[in-house]
Parts: sequence; C-alpha cells; structure tokens
Amino acid sequence: MAKATFTPDQIEIRHLLDATADNNTAGLTVFDSRLDVSKSIYNRPFRSIHFSILLVKKGQLSVSVDVNRFVLLEKDLLIIPPSAIRIFELEQDETEFISLLFTADFLLHAGLHAKYYPRFYLGDNAAHSQLALSLNEFEILTSQLNLIRLLLERNDVPKKKNENIYLPIFQSTIKEVNLRFDGLEFPIHESSHIVQRFFDSLTKHHTIEREVSFYASALGIHDKYLSQLLKEKTGRTARSYIIQMVILEAKVLLDRHNLSIQQIADELHFSNPFHFSRFFKKYTTVTPSAYRNQTAGLLIKGKQ
Repeated sequence: MAKATFTPDQIEIRHLLDATADNNTAGLTVFDSRLDVSKSIYNRPFRSIHFSILLVKKGQLSVSVDVNRFVLLEKDLLIIPPSAIRIFELEQDETEFISLLFTADFLLHAGLHAKYYPRFYLGDNAAHSQLALSLNEFEILTSQLNLIRLLLERNDVPKKKNENIYLPIFQSTIKEVNLRFDGLEFPIHESSHIVQRFFDSLTKHHTIEREVSFYASALGIHDKYLSQLLKEKTGRTARSYIIQMVILEAKVLLDRHNLSIQQIADELHFSNPFHFSRFFKKYTTVTPSAYRNQTAGLLIKGKQ
C-alpha cells in the first residue's frame, strides 16, 4: 500500500481534507504510523481538529499535548483532545502506533451522546489521560481499529451500506475505551481545580494574553499564589507555561508558509514583528525565519 502524503498542519485528517456533505466518512479515519506517516511529522508541533485515541503497538513514543508530555510504551493508550497542539517524538526507530481519529460532529452522527466524549485531563491530573492496557484490552481495541480502517478504505459496496457496518464497530470502540476509564478515580482538591481552570484558560487565551496577572485575575486569586500553586503541583511556574504555549502556537503558524512573519506577529498580538522575533529567539535560540527554514528542510528530507 502506498504511503499517504501529509503536510505538518494537516496530518492525521485524510478524510477531513476532502470532506463533502455526502461523504459518510467525513470526520473519521484510522491513522497507522506504519502505513501513513513520513518522518517529517515528528519533532514538530501541529494542531488537528479531531479527537485522537492513540495506541502504541511497538516501541516507545513521547507525545506532548499542549503543555503536557506523555511517554508511551507498548500497549499504552492516550487520549488527545481536538485543537490541542501535539508533538510526536520517536523514542525508537521501530516504534509503531495506531490512532482512531474523529470529530465531535462524527461522534454525534454515530448516535453517541456527548457523555462518550473521550476524557482528557490537564495539569496534575494529566497522567489520567494515559492508560496501560492489558494484552486482552489492547488486542480488542487494535482489532477494532484495523477493521474500521479496512471498511473505510473499501469501495466494493455502496457508502451507506458500508456505513451501516462500520458505525456499530466505531460505537463499540468508543464504549470500550470509556469502559477502560470508568474505574479511574482520583481525588479532586480545590487546588487541583484551580490548576485545571488555569490550563483551560491558557488554552483559550494564550494568543492574546501573556501576563500571569490576567489568568490569576480570571481565577480570582493573586498572581503570586497562582505561580506558587503551579510550582507546587507541577514543578513549573505560570509564566513558563504561558511562554511554552505561545512558542508552540508560533511554531504551528510558522509551518504555514502562506503566512508572513508580520501576520503571525499580529495573530499572536505582538505590537510588531521585531518584538515577536525577539521573543521567539529568546526562548528558542533561533529567529522565526531561521526556524521556518529549518522545518522546511526537514519536511523535504522527510518526504524523500
């Protein structure tokens, strides 16, 4: 089977790219690293609009989801929410993983209530988005994902009839994943609630607000207390998380070569391109233009 070609900001969403009103597979795909991916997508941030339920089949994989980082081993499962900035880092060349990718709209199209939305936790509860599966659990889920992929790729039956076959399998897969999380419990303290709300706010406002005082004010607490609490819970300050999110967003935008540095500076609400470039270089050691040239070279190399 020929490998598919993906651009950095479109990876994992083959069916979404060509979605039409009468395309029954719009919003759903199964991504197999062994078949679909080129090395150009690793070690670079990108954003996608779907939920991802990722299973490591072989080796070890590190995945950053916004400001949270996960190290996944064989038979590990990870939930990635829509619109999160993600970075995949191969720990071993032989690493293989498979993901079920779908939009919230497709979940509803499949007849599943919003209560079945995959769960993703932030801050000190982020570890609960990752599960180590038993061999039996892993084989059930990978078998379902492989079957969904085969059904999505078939063209020997009408689309509607094919949909009637793969939708129940998709529903079963989502329910199976939820079953794995049902017994997961962790204490909810007021401090954890504040941390969760900070990350929620950071995800929404980082392109506009870069001051700790904004997030602290939104939470109704003092900025020093916010940073102290984050330091205690996560080992990092509020300021460091804000910087990380802005840099991640900048890298995602720099991969869109149709955007000028001026446009990216505007998108991130810097007063001018010089201030944006100075900020970016301070925390990455390279200028935005140099970063863009580096990643362009990696993309060309990865497609070879």
